[in-house]
Amino acid sequence: MRFSMDNHFHSVMTTIRKEKLIPDLVYGHFIYQCGLTAARVGEKLGIPAYCACGENSLRLEKGKAPYDTGMKYCNWKKTLEKLSGIISVSSNNKVLLRDNGFVNETMPIGVFPNGVDDTKFRRMDKKTCRKVLGFPEDVFIVAFTGAFTTNKGADRLNEALKSCENVYAIFMGQGIVDPDCERILFKGRVSNNDVAKYLNAADIFVLPTKGEGCCNAIIEALACGLPVVSSDLPFNDDILNDQNSIRIDVDDVKQIQESICRLYENPKLCEKLAKGAKRSAESLNIRTRAKRILEYMGL
Repeated sequence: MRFSMDNHFHSVMTTIRKEKLIPDLVYGHFIYQCGLTAARVGEKLGIPAYCACGENSLRLEKGKAPYDTGMKYCNWKKTLEKLSGIISVSSNNKVLLRDNGFVNETMPIGVFPNGVDDTKFRRMDKKTCRKVLGFPEDVFIVAFTGAFTTNKGADRLNEALKSCENVYAIFMGQGIVDPDCERILFKGRVSNNDVAKYLNAADIFVLPTKGEGCCNAIIEALACGLPVVSSDLPFNDDILNDQNSIRIDVDDVKQIQESICRLYENPKLCEKLAKGAKRSAESLNIRTRAKRILEYMGL
C-alpha cells in the first residue's frame, strides 16, 4: 500500500512539473488515494489542499480494509493532518472520520451532500415514459438502482416483492444477485442517459442499502419525484426524512414488504411523499453544491 501511495504521489508531481502547472489549490476525491496525495502535494507546493470524503460508511469503520491497514501501517492520520479541510458527503461520514481517528477534532470538516444534475434528473410524464419503455400504463412499479449485491439490498428487495401482490419491479444495475421475483418489467444495466426515464416510469424507489456515503441513486430518485423506501441508518439522515420517505431496518424483509404495500395501498401518502421528494431535491443540485464547496474553500 505504501509503495502504491508513493507512486501515485510521484506521478501527480511529475505531471504537474511536465505540464508546468501552477495550481492555487489541490483537491483529491476520496481518501485513498487521491485525498492522501492531495495532502502531500499541497505540502510540497505550499498551497491549500482539500480531500472529499465520499466513502461508503462501511469502509470508514474500524477493522475495515484498506482503511484499517492504512491507519495502522501507513500513517494516514499524519498525512491527512496536512489538509486545509475535508469535504464530507454526509454528517455521518464526518462523525466517523473523527470518532475513528482519521483526523483530530481541530480539522475543519464541511458537510456537503451529493448533488444531482436537475436538467437530466427531473419529473417527467409517467405515462409517456411507460409508453416509450413498453411498460403497462396502470400498474404499480417499484424501481431499484444499484449493484445487485447484499450490501445494496437487491436480494432483500427481491424477497420482499415475492410477497407483494400486483406490484411490478424495475431492477437497474448488475451483480452477483439475480432478482427472480414475479412481475419484473426490466432487469439489467441502463445507460446513464436513460436512468431518469426508467425512474419516471416508476411509482416509488426502494433501496435497502446497508452502507453509503451519500447515495446518488437516492438523490436521483428524489429529483424525479419518487417516494423513497430506504435505510434508517445515519448515512441517510441528511437527505431522507418523513416528508419524502419511509425509513426501515433494511435487514428486515418484512419491513421492506410492508412499506411497499403501504404505499401501494395508500395513493395519498404516495403523493405526499412525492411532493416532499421534489422539495428536498431542490437543494440537492450540483450547481448549488459546487458553489457552497467553493465558498468553503475560500474561492
